[in-house]
Formats: sequence, C-alpha cells, structure tokens
Amino acid sequence: QARKTQEALSSNYKSKVKRPAATTSIDYLAYLASFSDFSAIPAAQKTQSTLYQEYLKDLKEYLLDFYRRTQPLVDLDDVIDETSAKFEKQWALHQVTGWDSNQEAENADDNKTPAHFCKLCKKQFSSEGVYNSHLTGKKHKKFAAAAKTSNDTENEATPNGTSAGLDAKKELKMKQKAIAFDEVLIRRMYELLTEVVHGTISYLELKQTRTHEELQAEIEEEEEGTFSDVDVENENEEGEDEEEQLYNPLNLPLGWDGKPIPYWLYKLHGLGVEYKCEICGNHSYWGRRAFDRHFQEWRHAFGMRCLKIPNTKHFHDITLMRDAIQRKYLFLMTHIL
Repeated sequence: QARKTQEALSSNYKSKVKRPAATTSIDYLAYLASFSDFSAIPAAQKTQSTLYQEYLKDLKEYLLDFYRRTQPLVDLDDVIDETSAKFEKQWALHQVTGWDSNQEAENADDNKTPAHFCKLCKKQFSSEGVYNSHLTGKKHKKFAAAAKTSNDTENEATPNGTSAGLDAKKELKMKQKAIAFDEVLIRRMYELLTEVVHGTISYLELKQTRTHEELQAEIEEEEEGTFSDVDVENENEEGEDEEEQLYNPLNLPLGWDGKPIPYWLYKLHGLGVEYKCEICGNHSYWGRRAFDRHFQEWRHAFGMRCLKIPNTKHFHDITLMRDAIQRKYLFLMTHIL
C-alpha cells in the first residue's frame, strides 16, 4: 500500500500539476525535495506572474485531493481552518515566510519592479540591452498608448485619482494575501506528507539504479501477476508428480500421507461395504467402523431430534425411522409398567 501511494505521488503529479515556465530546468528528485520552498522567489514576481499563481492553485488542489484520498479518516477541513487561523495572525504581524519584510511588500508595488521588467507587457528581460530594445518596439508602444488612454479616462472620472489608487492598492494587497495563503497551505501539506515524499524520493532513487530488464520484469509481475519461467516449470513438475501420486484406479480411500491406502487394509476394514441410514437422510457410510461412529455424529443426532427420539445407546444400530419409532413406544411402555 505504501509503495502504491509513493507511485501515485510520483506519477499522477506530473499529469495533474502544471509547472510554470522557467529559464532553467530542475531534476524531479530535487523538485520533490524543495517544492514547498518559495522564499527564493521575489514577491513582485509572485504578484505579477499569472503562471505562478496558476501553478500554486494546481499544486494546492492536487495535494489536498491526494491527502483526502490517502487519509480518508482525517478531517482535512479542520486542518485547513487551523492553518487559515494561524496564517491570519502571522499576516497581521508581517511574519509570513517570504512576505515578512516590508521591503518585499513595497517591491511588489507597481512603482517598484525588478530590474529589466516591463510592467506594461509583463515580461522579464535578461539584460539591459534587450530591455532597451524592447522599449522602442512596436508592441511596447502599442501597450503604452493603450495604457495612456486608460489612465486619461480614469482621471476624467476621478480628477484627483485618489479613489482609483486606493482601490488598486487594496486589490493588490488582497492578491498578495491569497498567494501567501496558498504557499502556507502547500507548506502545511508538505509537512503532513513528509513521510510519503521522502518514501517517493527513496523509491525513485532505487528505481533509477535498476536496469531496463529489471523494471520490465517488475511491471509484468505487478500488472499481470505472472510468475517467472522457472516457477512455472517447477509448478508443472509438481503438478505432474501429484497426478502420478494420486493415480487411483480402484478408487481406494486416501491415507494420512495423501496416498491411497493398501488394498489389504481396504478389505480388512470392509471399506467396500456400504451402510445406509434412513434417519440420516439415506446417507451412505463405507465400512463398519464409520457406520458405528456415525450414531454419535451430528447428522444422526439431528435426525433423531426431528423424530423427537432421544439419541441414546438403546437406539444404536437402528437406521429405519419405523424401527426407531417402534423402539421408542416399546421403551416407554416398559418403563411405565
């Protein structure tokens, strides 16, 4: 079960979670070990990147769904409520990891952006030369003209622009708070799934050391439940041996070792003689020994109980219902007289 859980975390995640575009790639094992660490990402880029926000949302939903499926007895809503209450206190005190610095909060403002970042086009450039070349391009000029027209319209509606500025700032803070809560919740889920994540990493490291043939053999055994050729041959040989041992043309009873008993023993105990008991529902007993023993067994006792006759030694060797009833009345008359 633990192995299936580890495989689910390692395989299903790739198909369900969309990763943000990045300039450098990261190994999957390294990603599993650090996917809950968001401190290295500047707050401004978190707020301005829609891809990052979509990534957080998908990752959060996947972890919550995975935890619900693997831990159905745990009330996840209580965990979320507890995390939310703790987050509200930390957010009010500016103690949320990655958002605890006032400088980072100020850098997230529209007026203070990272170097070589175009606010209008929402693009980050690698060098100053590329950034300056972009500023003279047609696309940037088009966005600049549209932004200027929009600002003029807003200024006409609100001459001092104070109300619009306050609303934008409030909206920005709400956006930052939502992003920060998603990060905190993901870190909390990582803490709850630490054992599973570490187990997944160990399993993947072990899997990488195996050859292609070993992996293929493991997949076949797990999915199809087949055995190796050696095991199949051994089973066939054992099956043939058992068939040879059970070869019994005279239909003799089997002994304690699973083999037919000797024929002389079969004749000695009279196992070829059939005894029928009407009280037992015409059940057949082979051999005198089995016949004598059946009078104290459950089948005969049940038949006697149905006839309302006590199953005592006085009714031993009686197999017909009529004889048993007659013996009953004779027994009662003898005791009455």
